[in-house]
Amino acid sequence: MPYSTPRLKQLIAQGEGDIAFYLDDSEPRLPFSVERGLNFANSAQVKDLYDHQEWIARQIVPNQESDDEYIVKHAQRRGVIRKPASAAFGLVTMAVSSGTTIKAGQRFQRGDGVIFKTKEEHTAESDSISFEVKADSTGQVTNTEAKVELTPASTIIGATGNAVVEDEGLRGGADIEPILDLLYRLQLKMRNPPQGGATFDYESWALEVPGVTRAWAENGWQGRGTVGLTFVNDNEDDIIPSQPQLDAVEAYCIEHEDPATGDRVGAPAGPELVMYTLTLKPLTPNIHLVPDSADTRSAVTTSLKTLEVRSASPGGKLLISDIRQAIKTAAGVRDYTCSLNSDQTSTKDELLTFGDITWV
Repeated sequence: MPYSTPRLKQLIAQGEGDIAFYLDDSEPRLPFSVERGLNFANSAQVKDLYDHQEWIARQIVPNQESDDEYIVKHAQRRGVIRKPASAAFGLVTMAVSSGTTIKAGQRFQRGDGVIFKTKEEHTAESDSISFEVKADSTGQVTNTEAKVELTPASTIIGATGNAVVEDEGLRGGADIEPILDLLYRLQLKMRNPPQGGATFDYESWALEVPGVTRAWAENGWQGRGTVGLTFVNDNEDDIIPSQPQLDAVEAYCIEHEDPATGDRVGAPAGPELVMYTLTLKPLTPNIHLVPDSADTRSAVTTSLKTLEVRSASPGGKLLISDIRQAIKTAAGVRDYTCSLNSDQTSTKDELLTFGDITWV
């Protein structure tokens, strides 16, 4: 039988019984007796002790009920360091005269004031030049869509007009790692201790890169001696990574400084790491809700997205029973109909995602 922490009312009743049993002629139930006052104070103190014990129990093994600071401490003790906020980066193009030099550290400003800087010096060999910039600040707000213009903060001799963000956009900007993402990485490491090149080692390394939220590795991706690695960024509008993001994760997995120890670690010699991107396979169900309102639609959309993040994987399957449960258990939904009536599957280079829902 599971242990149940007594409530304050039960502790008071127990105290009254003890006083009446051990102290002759006492009146612990009288409204204004000394015994009643002492019993109330003692019962409240005992209840505080029980509550503190419950709090301690929630901190011993890190879980979703643990306090944030203790999840961070548990993670640090096991070498899982919370990812800091990161800055967006990517390629921009600018119309210039041949021979024009873009100096390292050249500043460009977005319309809302966000500053970007060049990483290296570049010299144009034609009337157009492409170069990489990185945000001077951090956070998801630094991500920038394609075709957005960045204005030079100082004159660039030989340049005409502004720098224009290329098709993949400036991406990789992320806020400080959410505590539940840190808990997931901590639990992943506790269940899969590092083994110097197992598939889950590659997944763990990828997840250490700011912005990466889910990662998958597979042995023999292109035959013996190869390891395929892919990932997504769920906090960005386009969850499929850009080429600069793929390059950054690849470089990190090959060799990086361990966040906890500072030692150089990474992929072992021998296996070839192959980075690849997934193709999204959108599910576009027709759903009728009872009651049908903006709140229930939002709740169902959120519930299906949670299911996608928790259960979808390359070459995986979303069970129809899980989809139905996600809709039925969304806040406010009493009944529903859904056009999906079977398990949804994907190939090994596809990822299931819920696209536009048609509300019937």
